[in-house]
Amino acid sequence: MIKHIFSDMDGTLLNNQGIVSNENIRVIKNSHIPFTLVSARAPMEMFDTIDKLNLTSTQIAFNGGLIYKRHEDSIIKISVHSLDINNVKNIVNKIRLTLPNVSMSLYTADNWYTDKIDAGIKLETSITGLHAQVVNYQQFLNTNKDDIFKIMFIGSDKTQIDELITTLDKLNLSGVSIQQSGNNYLRNN
Repeated sequence: MIKHIFSDMDGTLLNNQGIVSNENIRVIKNSHIPFTLVSARAPMEMFDTIDKLNLTSTQIAFNGGLIYKRHEDSIIKISVHSLDINNVKNIVNKIRLTLPNVSMSLYTADNWYTDKIDAGIKLETSITGLHAQVVNYQQFLNTNKDDIFKIMFIGSDKTQIDELITTLDKLNLSGVSIQQSGNNYLRNN
């Protein structure tokens, strides 16, 4: 007997437009089985699907970096595994120095930040329907008190992604997982 279902979102539950289909909604609701989303996405990027499925169980964001329950327009954090702020600063400084044109985003539990609106940020906005807050990374990293769970890079082509991977590998960071998700996406969790 199935007691709980865990499902990835992108490329699994959601269609090519990033939307859960009416058929999936119907089947999941009619199953009456607790359903948990497991995603590299931030909680705010999961809310639309959570709402459509009327999910009340625990959800998993940032590939396990944050386990939470949705409560109205906020979340109740159950388990938190964020990035070390020194690693974040090291990554941001190195990438902006060596690859200034790469699209880079930082994610806290509640917000999405970037230092410039570029093609990568516009692409992500078109997928999620959300808008990044533009910040000066140096000021932000020195004043931010919220945990940072993910750094996402969107490369313009394979060469840029390969350069990113090489640059990040040379940093020899501990406690950081680097994953490529799609041809142009690279993220640190």
